[in-house]
Amino acid sequence: MPNAPKWLQETFSSSVSGCNSSVAPDLISNASIAWGYNISNRGGRPKTRPYFRYRMQLPDGHVQGASYFSIQGGMGVAMIDGYLYRLRIGAQESTTDTAESIPLSFQNYPKAKQVWMCQTVESIVIQDFIDNPIIYDGSTATRSDPVAFGVPRGRQMAYGNGRLWVATNEYTLAAGDIRTGDAGSELQFTETNYLTGGGTFSFPSPITAMKFMPTTGTSDYGALLVTGQEGVYSVRADVTSRDTWSQIPSFISTILRHSGCAGQNSIAEVNQDLYWRDPEGGIRSVRSSLADESGAGNSPISYEVNRITEYDSRVLLPYCPAINFNNRLLMGGSPYINYYGGASWKSLIALDFAPVSTMSGKASPEYDGEWSGLNITHMFTGNISSKQRAFVISCSDLGANSLWEIMQDTDGQIADRAIDCSLSELVDIRPTAYFETSRRDFGQINYRKILRRIDLYISELLGRADVTIEYRADASQQWRTAGTYTFCAQVNDPLIAGETTHVWKNLNAQHRSQVKTFSLPTVRDTITRRATNVGFQFQFRVSWQGHMLVHRVVAHAEPLDQEQYASPLDIEDVCAANDVT
Repeated sequence: MPNAPKWLQETFSSSVSGCNSSVAPDLISNASIAWGYNISNRGGRPKTRPYFRYRMQLPDGHVQGASYFSIQGGMGVAMIDGYLYRLRIGAQESTTDTAESIPLSFQNYPKAKQVWMCQTVESIVIQDFIDNPIIYDGSTATRSDPVAFGVPRGRQMAYGNGRLWVATNEYTLAAGDIRTGDAGSELQFTETNYLTGGGTFSFPSPITAMKFMPTTGTSDYGALLVTGQEGVYSVRADVTSRDTWSQIPSFISTILRHSGCAGQNSIAEVNQDLYWRDPEGGIRSVRSSLADESGAGNSPISYEVNRITEYDSRVLLPYCPAINFNNRLLMGGSPYINYYGGASWKSLIALDFAPVSTMSGKASPEYDGEWSGLNITHMFTGNISSKQRAFVISCSDLGANSLWEIMQDTDGQIADRAIDCSLSELVDIRPTAYFETSRRDFGQINYRKILRRIDLYISELLGRADVTIEYRADASQQWRTAGTYTFCAQVNDPLIAGETTHVWKNLNAQHRSQVKTFSLPTVRDTITRRATNVGFQFQFRVSWQGHMLVHRVVAHAEPLDQEQYASPLDIEDVCAANDVT
């Protein structure tokens, strides 16, 4: 049916401003989306998120900690139920990854909720605040002897500017010896007892995390930031000469009074800033919090994703993982108690620092929304096989631990690579994705309209994609289906059996232009008692399983004649259940 002259149009064609769930859908810009699930907005339009690739099975048990260790070409280190493991990770296409047990003089306490890991120079230090620290150099794991001025038993740690810093309890911080030319010299703590300016440093509130502030100055790092629940302190660890510490009037100073960090693993370094999860669930950075402290208000930078952050368990936030990878901040969301009694995270909050990047500059950081597909306990990044890579440890509902890799946009995968439990082999699993647009009024907010049709324009189609287009009128909470479709783009060129010759083809992604829905059904809404496709404003949702990008969503509506006088339908109300099951 051709367009009637009176038909109106609304077009969604950009998500360059990212996800914003902090306000009503009719108040966000047309370049924003109300929510994104398993999508990336990089490039300015929603598409399927980067993929997860299964790497290896890990031993059963509670994963207490995991970290990257840069020695020997790069490896992962994990502690599970008090046992230490070396994670040998090959190239991205490798299938020979292994988890090797590292012999210990005795098992660490298996019921410890978490362990803390920190790399110095040639070693990585592992603490559980119960046993003497483990010092692992890539081949041998030994125990530190605090009595002989080795690394003291403690909790959080940070290494920078030639010193190892250890929280020896919730309130006390100790500084190790300055590194010299001798191997392992930074693992000694003799200065604490014998040098002028020795001793430990006390803080008024429990220490939750510590991290060196990145800098472009002459030193490796700037000051050491020590965080509590409601404060951030700066320690002048950039001054390497311990003899002068007592002469610095503000060697320890409070830089943030009303912002704190939930836990050590939630801190991620981003250029010359630090991002973390606060005890109330919000996401903050040092620089944004400093700006807030000098003005009115004190707000996190995560209101745009409060659909997740407002509902996260505050008890589990101290175990929240976070990394900076591929110019994105990825931070755990939706925590729960897993099979072993530890914290797992059902989703990742994705903040893209370069949604659009050109010669003229970068767009402001924007949220992609929520990524799902794994039950995450820990994350780490590192240079392995001469490439910066990101890894996730996942714990299944039945307690199976596994290591996964987060791929980049350009890695060419079109599905999550996972182990099929029945076949014990790698299979492709297409992720499910969706986005919700802003609420549109077709330029006539005060006139009721009837929604006639929705057009979809897609590209970057690889393999099979099952697509659903939905809508809802005004402030309705229930989505209505406008159309469902299945598309398929061949992605490989297999050799046909029996052929003696074969011309190999370079197969590219495909597009589909102006996929039209049929006329929408006129079902009566039990709440408004009007047709479900009648309203003043409309919001749209496109969901799919597979790999694709959405170029445009074009909606067509016809204005309805306004009634001059009120009718009983507009005045009388009924008591009815709003069933959105």
